[in-house]
Amino acid sequence: MPAVYNIQLSKDDVMQETHRCVSLCDPGVHAFLLIIPEGRLTDKDKGEMEKIHRIFGSRFTDHTIVQISQHSQNTQLDEAVKTVIEDFGKRHLFFNYSSQVPELIEHVEELLTENRCSQYTTHMYLGAQIEIQQKYEREVAQLKQKMSELTGKYLPKTLRIVLLGKTGVGKSATGNTILGQENLFKEEIFGESVTTVCQKEAAEISERHITVIDTRGLFDASTSDINTRNEIIKSITMATPGPHVFLLVVPIGRQNQDVNEILKMIQNIFGEESRRYTIVLFSRGDDLRKNTIEQFIENSGQNIKDLIRSCGNRYHVFNNRNPEDRTQVTDLLEKIDSMLTVSGGSFYTNEMFQQIEKDLQEEQKRILKEREEEIEREKERLKAKENKATQIMLENVNKQRQQQKLWYQRRILKQNVQPELDEVLKEGGSSPGETVKIIHEV
Repeated sequence: MPAVYNIQLSKDDVMQETHRCVSLCDPGVHAFLLIIPEGRLTDKDKGEMEKIHRIFGSRFTDHTIVQISQHSQNTQLDEAVKTVIEDFGKRHLFFNYSSQVPELIEHVEELLTENRCSQYTTHMYLGAQIEIQQKYEREVAQLKQKMSELTGKYLPKTLRIVLLGKTGVGKSATGNTILGQENLFKEEIFGESVTTVCQKEAAEISERHITVIDTRGLFDASTSDINTRNEIIKSITMATPGPHVFLLVVPIGRQNQDVNEILKMIQNIFGEESRRYTIVLFSRGDDLRKNTIEQFIENSGQNIKDLIRSCGNRYHVFNNRNPEDRTQVTDLLEKIDSMLTVSGGSFYTNEMFQQIEKDLQEEQKRILKEREEEIEREKERLKAKENKATQIMLENVNKQRQQQKLWYQRRILKQNVQPELDEVLKEGGSSPGETVKIIHEV
């Protein structure tokens, strides 16, 4: 039989294959050989056994022999393996060589004797499936009962929804689908943004007042980030006393490499606390074709998986081209209610936003102060550099002045002394010593 745990087969494929295996042994299976390694059991080994046991039901144990694949002479068993052997009535054998086949047949015959030759039949298999279904239905009923009790305690009669996302992802179409009316929100044309200001619409759905607020697209190239931010901030005021949920709209089939940047921008505006109230809503669900949303997520890049995980693994999918399908809206409202139940019916309040604004202003002041201090330090550095350059320049000027003064003095000296010297030398009446004396006096 193929492996049933952590494989590519779908749940339906697994059930078909396991049923086929039992049918091939018609009128019934004499023995199941549960083959496990002799060493330490991995989580995959344990998962495989648990799933097999769940599929075949409680009668599976009575018809099973544990076969331990032996690759060495060491017969020291792991504690988990010992537990498995105990669970199957201590029926086990070590198996490695084909010569052990007679020994294996003996174990099967002992099992048949123990079971009085009874076999595991397709009727038992189907009974196990019915047992699983009944157990599942009981668990679902209990959960619904608990949800119903919690719903009456926490869930509000009014629900306030804010749509967020990039330009052209289908926010307006999503708003129309939720409220069940066409053209309440103007939908984008050829991927261009139509929503330039926040728009608020409401409708009665299942005896609840649902308010939806559509916002301007994030990263809209036609407007500045400041204007976009201011418009999105308006959504908090329009959803007073605060939105119950932010729906982050992301389209199916489009490259979503920047989804984390979108979430970061939302957190910068609304704070980390907003993630507790955020659900990722995939639009254009018709592009999934025959695939499920889970298959799309599994085959998507890490960015999509990180986005969903950061939003508490909450996600939903809409086909806005089929707004008549109200089950997608009902399912979304149930997921929102589940989120509200976990949070005790709380919502994103104006106080939370005001605290974010206060923190943002404090951060801006801190950054401004640091910049001012950096500017002052730069001024001081430039001033010191300028003073040093000025000092060097003054020293050079003074040096040049001294050189000019010396040159001028030498020139004057030459002008005054030269005639006298020429006269003395002409007369020839003075000795060299007297000539020096005359120059000195001059």
